[in-house]
Amino acid sequence: MGQTLTYRVFFALNCFLAVILALYVAFSLSLPNPWWAMVTVFLAQPPQTLVGAIWAKASYRVAGTAIGLLGSLAIIPRLSSAPELMILAVAGWVALCLYISLLDRTPRAYVFMLAGYTLALVGLPAATDPTVIFDAAVARSEEIVIGVLSIAVVHSIFLPRSVAAALRAKMDSIVNDARSWVSDGLRALTTVRSAPISRNAAIDLTELNLLATNLKFEGEFAGVRSRMLRAMEERFIVLLPLSSAIEDRLRALDDEGTDMSTMAPVLERIATWVATADIAAGEQTFHLTKDQLISDAENLKPHLRPESTWSDLLMASLAGRLIELIQTWAECLVLREALHNPARQAAASLRSLPSLRQSRPLHIDRGIAALSALVAAATIIGLAIFTVAVHWESGPVAIGIAAVTCSLFAAADDPTPMAKTLTVWFAIALPVAVFYEFAILPSIDGFVMLAAALFPVIFTIGYFFAQPKHGLKALAMSVGFSAGLALQPTFLSSFPIFMNTYIALLVGATSGLIGLSLARTLPVQSVIRRILRAGWRELAFLTATPLMPERAEWASRMLDRVGLLLPRLARAPAEEEWRLTDALRDLKIGVGIIDLRQLRPGSDRAVTGQIYDILAVLGTYFSRLAQGRHPVLPENVIVSLDAVIAAILRMATSADRCAGVVAAVGLRRSLFPDAPPYQPRVTAEC
Repeated sequence: MGQTLTYRVFFALNCFLAVILALYVAFSLSLPNPWWAMVTVFLAQPPQTLVGAIWAKASYRVAGTAIGLLGSLAIIPRLSSAPELMILAVAGWVALCLYISLLDRTPRAYVFMLAGYTLALVGLPAATDPTVIFDAAVARSEEIVIGVLSIAVVHSIFLPRSVAAALRAKMDSIVNDARSWVSDGLRALTTVRSAPISRNAAIDLTELNLLATNLKFEGEFAGVRSRMLRAMEERFIVLLPLSSAIEDRLRALDDEGTDMSTMAPVLERIATWVATADIAAGEQTFHLTKDQLISDAENLKPHLRPESTWSDLLMASLAGRLIELIQTWAECLVLREALHNPARQAAASLRSLPSLRQSRPLHIDRGIAALSALVAAATIIGLAIFTVAVHWESGPVAIGIAAVTCSLFAAADDPTPMAKTLTVWFAIALPVAVFYEFAILPSIDGFVMLAAALFPVIFTIGYFFAQPKHGLKALAMSVGFSAGLALQPTFLSSFPIFMNTYIALLVGATSGLIGLSLARTLPVQSVIRRILRAGWRELAFLTATPLMPERAEWASRMLDRVGLLLPRLARAPAEEEWRLTDALRDLKIGVGIIDLRQLRPGSDRAVTGQIYDILAVLGTYFSRLAQGRHPVLPENVIVSLDAVIAAILRMATSADRCAGVVAAVGLRRSLFPDAPPYQPRVTAEC
């Protein structure tokens, strides 16, 4: 829809209406700078006209502006007599806020980023006369709130789309992809995969997570839907390593020459159920089928004993993962049905699901966040030194724009192309602003004529705003045009003042571009390595931490890293493609470590001691990988793993033996997929 001509036209008309509404209210209230309300409309444009996203961005912008203005009131008046300290304080504030925003990979990060550059953009120009800063802050708050509310109200009335509807569509797409992926995995020996869900799911789940954060801004059942979406995400995250493990065990059993005649019908029934099951068709029948399939999978488990063969262990591991898969898929479908019909969320099947955390754990890179913050601070300080050296009155405006430029693109690996686009389109907006300021506006009399005169430019900007590939150009054009006109209650036209302000705009953007290009450009291979090393550090942490995360928590961060790797691998040399496989392997290794550590410590002291020895070796190995070394996993690890398996097979209870075998076999296959089969170790003791 976002790419249709009709949508773009309606979006542009909405943009125009919002600008005119903002200007009308600002002029009616006799605010000193109505153009701030105008530019805020453009800055607060949502990427999609989703009602929840619109009001989310509006709320975040108001909150960020308020924090930034409060920071201005706290810092600027107190330090106005000491310019050097004031610049350091402003740079520190921007850096701190930017750092925090980069650690919060949700739309809420906008609050912190905006709080940072608002102080530089709004508070710093008032430093020459601290006595008026309170009045200026109040007026600026009013103008910004008017702009934010204007765009939110107009889009909500004339082009509303529901976040809940978008979430359902995204969720249904993920479910359909998962059906194909899981059922193909169950038929791994006879079917070629139809879709690479390992790639699609990583990105789709992150998009689902970001959309879900906006649900609380929509009406009835918003809180219920939010909780259920968190639950849905967790189940989908677990599905990937489960399906991958099942496919691996099937291929390993086939390599062993195991007779598949008993399990083939069970696998086919599960695959058919996954591909066709729909709880809406009959809840009772759905759960009866699920219970029967779990019983069929239980019957595949061999009796585990010290003399059990490698095929027996693989079969036990397969059966255990099949049971988990059936339960997880059933929970996915229960949640999907509840999301489509939230009024039924009190159903017994939904109430029985375990409670979940409030948010999904995602990957963060504190090093890059700190670097981005330092670059922003250094750019502000460098430009401030230049401003003081040349006694430039419009220097504070340039500093504010530099802070905006460094903040807006801080999340990108290489922000310079975007900063360059912003700077170039600021310059392109100059002749348009000059034409309006000195040829059109002097002959306008009244608000209606002003609205008519602004229509061609605002409509065109809005039209391109609706197209993501042109969004940044439209943003730069809108800010340059609005700042150039600087509409005020009384029309004052001065070419020197106009050019001085516009030069400050260009110098600020150019300074941000220079700062980013000198110190913040990161080669894509470097970012890929950082993402992988973060995973290795966590693997080392998993081997020793007393506060072990849940499997879904670990898988969430690793799957998010896969999603971060995908677009970067598309830009990297072809030989880097193996990195994705590396990340997926690390995901499965982490699951294996967690499962192994979840064995009851008191079950068998020999088992526990051997497990700790293996974890210590793995911890050292992954720590060295994270340090950039190239260690080789010691060959005796597989010997130790086999010893652990032998000890597990001597454990007292059948449940402990089964759980231990599932964990140990999974870790063995992840670490050494090409290793020779496990050999039974029968001793006289047994």
